[in-house]
Amino acid sequence: QFDTYTSGTTCVLILQLGNKTICANTGDSRAILVYSQNDVYNEYKQLKNTNIFPLSLDSKPDLPSEKNRIMKCGGEVHKGKNRNGKFVGPMRVYAKGKDYPGLAMSRSLGDFGGKEYGIICEPSFVEYNLDESCKYIVLCSDGVWDFMDNENVMKVANKHYLNINPDGFCQEILDNASYWWEKEDIVI
Repeated sequence: QFDTYTSGTTCVLILQLGNKTICANTGDSRAILVYSQNDVYNEYKQLKNTNIFPLSLDSKPDLPSEKNRIMKCGGEVHKGKNRNGKFVGPMRVYAKGKDYPGLAMSRSLGDFGGKEYGIICEPSFVEYNLDESCKYIVLCSDGVWDFMDNENVMKVANKHYLNINPDGFCQEILDNASYWWEKEDIVI
């Protein structure tokens, strides 16, 4: 009932089995794990001295292994062109010499029009053994990660961690990502 020839989605999934976390990712949604060897807080009672372990790898078409597969399938990887013919925005997957499909990721669920040019749905996997240093995991779509890096997302989450305030975290992330999206987004 849905036309998935030119539309699709991403998926980032966390499965926890005992102390093992397995992350599966297709597309450019992302998961990070934040950990700290010591529970250290700043004067505002916010978690500090934290580190990030990336639980997923964004499926970007300019990664060497992804680009090789795309090129072997008859696709090419380059930025899109704006109305003036100038290359702008992220690297995208195109049919050789064409202006489609123009997908900014190399793996996707759906987007069947790009499958013949090397876009696949197979996820990448990352495993991590959890211990007492692990504080939390954040999963977001590219709507966040395109405008906020891992460090900035962690800083926002650390502010809400001690108060056990996931709603406050989500609202602040949404507000920040929306602000930067409207301010910086390049529309082709």
